[in-house]
This record gives sequence, structure tokens and C-alpha cells, in this order.
Amino acid sequence: MTGQSKLSTGAQAERNYRRQITWWFVAAYVQFYLNDVLYLVVTSWSAAVAIDYGTRILVLLILVVHAPVRALALKSEEPLLTLESRWICAAIALVLMVIVFYVSSWLLPQWTHNTGSGVYLPVGSHGLYVFDMIAGLALVALSEELLGRRVAFRILSLCTSRRWMIIVISSVVFGLMHWSNGVANVLTSSIAGVVFMVLYLRTGSLWTCIAVHYVFNFLVFSHLLHSLLPAD
Repeated sequence: MTGQSKLSTGAQAERNYRRQITWWFVAAYVQFYLNDVLYLVVTSWSAAVAIDYGTRILVLLILVVHAPVRALALKSEEPLLTLESRWICAAIALVLMVIVFYVSSWLLPQWTHNTGSGVYLPVGSHGLYVFDMIAGLALVALSEELLGRRVAFRILSLCTSRRWMIIVISSVVFGLMHWSNGVANVLTSSIAGVVFMVLYLRTGSLWTCIAVHYVFNFLVFSHLLHSLLPAD
């Protein structure tokens, strides 16, 4: 085999690899979009939770069942900062997220308290609610950060070396993933995607992003942030 043939074969293999992992990436993301379709028709909180858990477990399975994608998803990063510096970055990111929440609540009040999604239905069981606030939100943070930050960054990096483009594309896709919760949620989730991706690139730590994501969601779904909003 000539040198040119070897290069051609190598280039073809690289293209096949990129195409393959991109389709698996799309397949994982599609589950979140379909998940929100089901949200629009559920009538009970427990059913919405079951759908949500099933979707996120399915996404994690998609990311580990195929060897090339599994290698992208499970290979850990080397942290770029010390633990103390990562905690500082995490605190700054969380403060930014809280500011975004309140600014969006002020600018878009008519879309802040969306009730179109099953996750906003009345809670049927206190025990299930407590479980969901602990294990459920942890599953949310893990699945969304693994796909939306680590895997998204590694796949998009195969297409472009421009960090700003990776941040924008991944954040828009992440925001649209929350479409059933209304316009405000799409906008705030897109901004959250920017914050999380910058945090990921700055710290080199997926677990830092997962921690911030979990804490912020806890503040939202426990209604601690909503309680500080002015009454209508």
C-alpha cells in the first residue's frame, strides 16, 4: 500500500469515526426532546418523574453501549485548577446562575411560572418528593452535564478548535432541550449552558459542573429561590 493510500484510508476511518459518534450523540440528545413531548400529556407528577428517570437512564445507556462513545463519555479529565480554585469557580458560577434566574423572573414574569411541564404538577407523595430532590436531581445533573458538557465538547472539538463556537452551539442545543418549560426556560437554560461550559473549560472538571448544576436545581425545585420573588 502506498503512502497516499494509507493517508486516504486513515482519513476515511477518521470520517467514519466522527460520523459514528455524532449520530450516537444526536440519538442521546433526541431522548431529551422526546421526553418533553411526553411532559405535555402527563397528568400526574409521579408519571412525569417516571418518564424523566427513564429518559435519563436511557441517555446514560446510549452513552456507554457503543465503545467509541463510551470512551468519550467516561474518560475523565485532568483538572486544570486546584480543588480550592475549583470551589471558587463553582461559587462564582452558582451566583451567576441565581442572578440569571432573578433577572429572567423580572424581565419575563409571564413565562417564569410555567405549568406546561409535568415536573410542575402537584406533588403526590412526600416520600417520593424527598427522593426526587436527592437522587432525581443528582441524575439530572449527571446526565445533562455528561452529555451537554463533556461529550458535547469532545465531539464539537473534532469539528472546530474555536472555543467560543463550541460554547455557543452546545449552549443553544442545551437550552432548546428545555423547550416544554416555556420561552424563559429556554433562554435561561441556554445562558446556563454558557456558564456551565465556561466552568468546564476553566476548571477541567466535570464533577464541578455537576455539583453546581445540582445545587442550583435544588434551589429552584425546593422553591427557595421562588420564595424570594415579590408576590404577584
